[in-house]
Amino acid sequence: MSNGYDGKERFAMSSESGTGSTSGSSSIKFKESKGVFLSRAAAVLLALIAVACVIGVGVIVAYTKPGCDDASGAGSAAGEPRPEAEAEPSASRPTDVRLPRGVVPLHYNVELRPNLDPTVFKFDGWVEILIECRQPTDNVTMHVNKLTTRNGALRSADAYADDDTPTIASVSRDDAKQFLIYELRGKLHAGRRYWIRMDFEGDLEDDLVGLYRSKYTTSTGEVR
Repeated sequence: MSNGYDGKERFAMSSESGTGSTSGSSSIKFKESKGVFLSRAAAVLLALIAVACVIGVGVIVAYTKPGCDDASGAGSAAGEPRPEAEAEPSASRPTDVRLPRGVVPLHYNVELRPNLDPTVFKFDGWVEILIECRQPTDNVTMHVNKLTTRNGALRSADAYADDDTPTIASVSRDDAKQFLIYELRGKLHAGRRYWIRMDFEGDLEDDLVGLYRSKYTTSTGEVR
């Protein structure tokens, strides 16, 4: 029942018997509702404020998380990859180990004799290299690594009436470039071909370079 009162208030009617009264008297008691009441507009405004706070916190965290910027990256845009430092070439390692182009190899004849005795592990042999002279030169330079060479000799590969093939005057090495250099008593002629021959020997190592040794274990556990 309303009786014209505000909808937020409730009332109850109770009958109380008064002392000394022959007829019950009726009284009305009002009970007020407890709590906070908001209008719909105020509720929508509070919801928008909460969403804005969440978005603002997310933006702040994204720009302040570790790794976006630090002292070592000052002056660079956030997120840009920093260039890696380039390794400087070692001062003791040559940067150019190419052979001179005065002579070029055309053909190789090689004989290898490995000694697989575990107490020795060495090899020896000989090589003949057919070379062609492209420019007059008084030396022949080859690549040699971890080899002992001996008995070097040079002869003409073509028959000429005026065969003036120079002999080897001296032998030198450049270990940093792995060069073996034969200095000649005279010059090779451009356009002519020559055979250069030498004997060599070296150790059969397990460094996986050149002629090397290796071992494996069979299914029965035998090492070979």
